[in-house]
Parts: sequence; structure tokens; C-alpha cells
Amino acid sequence: EEQVLMVFAGTKGFLDKYPVSSVKSFEKQILEFMHRKHPEVLKEMQKSKIEGDLQARLTAAIEEFSATFTA
Repeated sequence: EEQVLMVFAGTKGFLDKYPVSSVKSFEKQILEFMHRKHPEVLKEMQKSKIEGDLQARLTAAIEEFSATFTA
């Protein structure tokens, strides 16, 4: 689910505004954020396709994190 999270963030454009040199920091921090604030989303990603409600909740969590991330 952690790799899928990063692939999702990358393919949906969440990383576009950051330089490549910031991606590792983004990855480390978003994984900590997700485990701390949205562990239920990560658990659901293990058993469900990312669509519908899960996709909406994952997108909202990434947007919440991105609002606080500074490259």
C-alpha cells in the first residue's frame, strides 16, 4: 500500500509541483502522516481497488498532507 500510495500521488499530479530532489522527503513524510492520521485508508488499500469512496478519501488525505509539505 505504501508503494501504491506513491504511485497514485505521482500519477495524479500531486508531485508535479516539487523538484525531483524533494520526492524522497515527500515520500518519507507522507508515509508517516498516513500511518499517523489515516491508517484506515492504508488498511483498506490492502484489500480494495482504489476507486469510488476509497479514491476520494485517499485524494483528500494527500491534499491534506500536501497543504503542509514544504519542499
